[in-house]
Amino acid sequence: MSTVEPKIELVPAWRVFSRKSHNARFEDDYYTEKEKAALAYDLSGGFDPNLGTVCCVRMSAQDQGEAVSAIKKELSDLEALMAKDMTAGPLYAATKKLRCDEKGNIRTPDLENNTCYRRFSLLPLALSIATNPSRQKFEEEEEEKSSYQTPAQKLVAERGFMLPVLIKEFKSAKERLRDQIVENLGKSKGAKRYTDTNLLKIARDYTAGGCKESELIRDLYLERGTGQKLHRFLRLDGMVPELNLYERAIQPHPKDDKTGKNVEQPVYHPKGFFPFSRLDKELLKKLIDGKTDVQIKEGLNLKDAVERTIASLMGGEKNVTQMMSKKNVGEYAKDHGVSIGKVYFNAVLSSNTSEIAELNAPAARQFWNDVYAISLDRSLFPKFQEIVKGFLEDLAVEAARIEAAKKKAVEEVEHKEAKRLAAEKKAKAEKQKAKSHR
Repeated sequence: MSTVEPKIELVPAWRVFSRKSHNARFEDDYYTEKEKAALAYDLSGGFDPNLGTVCCVRMSAQDQGEAVSAIKKELSDLEALMAKDMTAGPLYAATKKLRCDEKGNIRTPDLENNTCYRRFSLLPLALSIATNPSRQKFEEEEEEKSSYQTPAQKLVAERGFMLPVLIKEFKSAKERLRDQIVENLGKSKGAKRYTDTNLLKIARDYTAGGCKESELIRDLYLERGTGQKLHRFLRLDGMVPELNLYERAIQPHPKDDKTGKNVEQPVYHPKGFFPFSRLDKELLKKLIDGKTDVQIKEGLNLKDAVERTIASLMGGEKNVTQMMSKKNVGEYAKDHGVSIGKVYFNAVLSSNTSEIAELNAPAARQFWNDVYAISLDRSLFPKFQEIVKGFLEDLAVEAARIEAAKKKAVEEVEHKEAKRLAAEKKAKAEKQKAKSHR
C-alpha cells in the first residue's frame, strides 16, 4: 500500500508522462482501430473522472530527463512522418500543443502515470479531434461524426486536457504493479479485461523476486484456478529454461492471411508458438511432478515430456510423433514436419488410405510450412537434403517394388491363363476319348 495519504489534484496533461515499460499490458492488447477511434472521439470532450482518476507517482530528476528525451524523439518521429504523409500533420500539432509551451519548448513533466494507460495514449489523437472534429471518420458508422465542435471539445482545444490525478508513493515496484492491477480489476467501466497471456506477463513480473502461489492469488485477487495455472507454468518455465516457454506463450497468435482472424488450429513447431489457453493447472502439476503418461510409461525427461505435451495439445502428437515412430523416419522427424511428406507420399503410393486419414490437415500444413521455412534458412539444408535423399531412395525402391509387383501380377495372370487353357485342353481331350470308346 502507499506510504502517504493520496490526494486528488487537477493538473494539466503536460505534467504527466507515460512510460510504456511500466504498463502491465502488452502494447497491442488494448483495442482495434475502430475502438481506438471511438474512444479518442469520446475523450475529445475531456477526461471523464467517472472512468477512473489517473494514479501517478512523482518523477526523479533522472526520470524527468529521460522523459524529455523521449518526448523529443516522439516529436521528431512525427515530424519525419509528416514530411512523407501530410495527414500526420494534425497529430503532430496536437502532440506539440500537449507537450510544449507557446514558444515551442518542451515542458518538463514531473509525474508518471500508473493507471489509465489506454486513455493517456490517445490524448494527442483526442486533442486533434477536439480541434477539428470533422476530419475524423468512424468506419463502424460508415459516416463522419458530427462536424460540430461541442462546447466541451472547444474548451479542450483551447486549454488542453486537465487530468484528475491521484499522487501516490510506493515502497517497491511490486507494490506499484499490484496497485495498477487491482485498480483495473476493480473498475466496472472504462477497463478492458486482461487476456490470458497478459495475466501471464503480470504474474511473471509480480513473481520475479519470489512469490508463493497463495500470495499471487491473494495479492492480485485472482481466481484460485487461474492463479495456480499461472504460478505452475512459471515454475515449469524455470525448470526447463532452454524451451523458452514464456516467450513462446506470449507470441502473437498466428493469423489467417485472408481473414485476419486467429488460426483455429495453429501448426505445431518445436520451440515455436503454442496457445497458453490450452494448458490447464492439473496438466502442469503432473508435468512438474513427473506423473504424465509419457514420463511414466515412456520414461521421457521433463524437457521432452513438455515438448511432447505441447505437440499433443496442438493436434501434433497423434499426427506427427506416433506416425513417425511407426514409420521409423529418424530422430529428425520428431522435430520437423518435413518428414511427414515422406510418410504422406509413401502412404499415397501404397494406396494406404487409413494412414493418409491419420495425417490430417494440421500435420499436412506443418509439412508445407516447414518446407517453406527450410527454403528461407540454408542452415537446415543439409538435414533437408538428407531427408530428400532418403525419400528419393525410398521412391526408387517403391517404384521397383511396384514394377516388380506389376510384373508378378502379369506373370500370375499369364500362369493362371495357361493353367486354365491347359485344363480346358485336357478336359476336351478326355471328353473326346470317352466319346470314341462308345
